[in-house]
Amino acid sequence: MNVIIEEQAKQTKPMIVALRCAAEHFKLPKKTEISLSIFDDKQIKELNARTREKDEVTDVLSFPYIDIKNAKVVIKNHKEDINPYTKCLMLGDICVNTCRADSQAAQFGHSKEREYAYLALHGFLHILGFHHYTPQDKDKMRRLEETILNKINLTR
Repeated sequence: MNVIIEEQAKQTKPMIVALRCAAEHFKLPKKTEISLSIFDDKQIKELNARTREKDEVTDVLSFPYIDIKNAKVVIKNHKEDINPYTKCLMLGDICVNTCRADSQAAQFGHSKEREYAYLALHGFLHILGFHHYTPQDKDKMRRLEETILNKINLTR
């Protein structure tokens, strides 16, 4: 999977590792890509207000480009969604607030790297069609997140 990054920052490495591990976990086609952007509190609050009409700071936002159900991606069904420059299927955008990630890492007692990876992964799962509307959905997402984070040795 190709990860397009808005800016190369120290925080992006664990996010990229987590996203690539998730792509392998779900056996996504190699010719897929995701956009990853780094935000601060002010920027993500503005984006959240503009896109979701929620005037509040959040830790991660995700914007899927295509409708995916339970991580099933078939490129031939989405020929119009191919990036003409990379020739990859564009899955969506993930926007991670590293200010919130830093404070949450301290709050939960684990590394910043784990929190960065977790937030990118959480946004990615939303793009793949997973949600946490019900307790069962939330449990399923948490199990997937922990499974993938354990694979890359970013445990609690």
